[in-house]
Amino acid sequence: MSEQSILSNRLYNNKSIEKFITLISNTTGLSHSASATTAGVVVLTATILFAWKQTRLTRKIIPLVGIPVPKGALPIVGHLPLLGTDLAETFRKWHKELGPIFRIKMGSKDVVIVGDPVLTQELLATNGKYTSNRPDSFSAHDFGQGTPKGLVLGEANNKRWNAARRIAILLFFNNLFLSYIAIDTLGPKRTEEQTPVLSKEADEFVDLVATGENINPLQALTRVSLNFILLTMCNTRTASIEDPFYKQSTNIINSFMELTDPKYVISFLIPSLQLLEPLTGDQKRVRNFFQQKSRPYFESLIEKGLNADGDNMVKTMNNELNQGKRGNYNEIIHIVHDIIIAGTDTTAISITWGFLQISTKPDVQKKIQQEIDAFVNKNGRTPQFHERNEVPYLTAVQRECIRLRPTTDFAVTHIANEDFEWRGNFIPSQTWFFPNMVEAHMDPKKYPNPREFRPERFLDQEDTMASSLHRKVEDRDQFNFGWGR
Repeated sequence: MSEQSILSNRLYNNKSIEKFITLISNTTGLSHSASATTAGVVVLTATILFAWKQTRLTRKIIPLVGIPVPKGALPIVGHLPLLGTDLAETFRKWHKELGPIFRIKMGSKDVVIVGDPVLTQELLATNGKYTSNRPDSFSAHDFGQGTPKGLVLGEANNKRWNAARRIAILLFFNNLFLSYIAIDTLGPKRTEEQTPVLSKEADEFVDLVATGENINPLQALTRVSLNFILLTMCNTRTASIEDPFYKQSTNIINSFMELTDPKYVISFLIPSLQLLEPLTGDQKRVRNFFQQKSRPYFESLIEKGLNADGDNMVKTMNNELNQGKRGNYNEIIHIVHDIIIAGTDTTAISITWGFLQISTKPDVQKKIQQEIDAFVNKNGRTPQFHERNEVPYLTAVQRECIRLRPTTDFAVTHIANEDFEWRGNFIPSQTWFFPNMVEAHMDPKKYPNPREFRPERFLDQEDTMASSLHRKVEDRDQFNFGWGR
């Protein structure tokens, strides 16, 4: 008996299949035997597909398999001993060896390092529903029980976090100058309204540093940056670098930065080291800082803002998050903390680096001076920020300064909140992502001769730095504003 006959006989003995054969015969006009053969092929194909799917589901999926890894990782510690003291330089070498994306093991954590802006955009923006959260760290200390962890480290899908972020964007970045980077988000009308405040702070800074002597502008710039933030949030400011209020504020900032020492971070990367806490007391020192030193300072700032005349960010946040009630500032503390810690030091250091770059380039200084002189001869005064299009070379110099020396070496770390697939790679939940800001600004295709200081590369850039953020990633002028939420 032929195989076809055996298959037909077996199909005939199954009533469900017999009905299926009759349906095929009635629909197609095929003979009963041909319809039986067709039904057999359909059943066989379905069986093969089912078996393939089951095999695929039960096959072990290897995470991150398509992303290269540097050699030399050790058990427990991973690549930590290989990182060295200059993380950006170590990563530059690995990018050169492995390409625009690679992964390392930092203790127990899988960390993906991304140096290509397009790939970073795909991972953190296109797949933002999976990658918008931030990993836990010492700086995610909970000032109040069960409250979100602030703007920087909060959960992006948390409604309260989104409300806080919306307030910060509307008020902080649309009311006052934070830095020559952040102010780019202001509209021309609002910037013009703030000109008296900007001019007062700028004039005071110039008086301090224009001594004709060699100076380090960092301390004065730190105070200027802090004042911009304090004026926005609380309608208050520091009077000088000798002001006790200034000293207290910078002490809080510097103490926080000291907590970034590896000894305070290592137990988050190697959890077994937490067993040594009774001996080291490191995490106890962190808790004491936040609870006994940091919290009282930020609560006093909030009270200053609520008691001040006029509108400010603290009042709006308290109305939005606390319905105007006083005394419970758990959520507001996180936001104020994040803005002061993240905004003061980074802004001052970025501008200081800009000064350093320009100070060694007399030809650049001369061009800036000529451009400003031309404006003064025409208008009888120096240009204001909202008139920056009339000093295009100066604006191009600003862009080039923060391209060559980004605000930070790495953008804010992201973490996958669930498994997802990217370009055929299985990315498991809890994977960390380091967007490499230095590498992104050294792409020779986008920035020819990237290690050269060449402001001319930005002279045809007409839109603001902030509006460039909303362009296609390939068309952005720089990446200091980061990616995703």
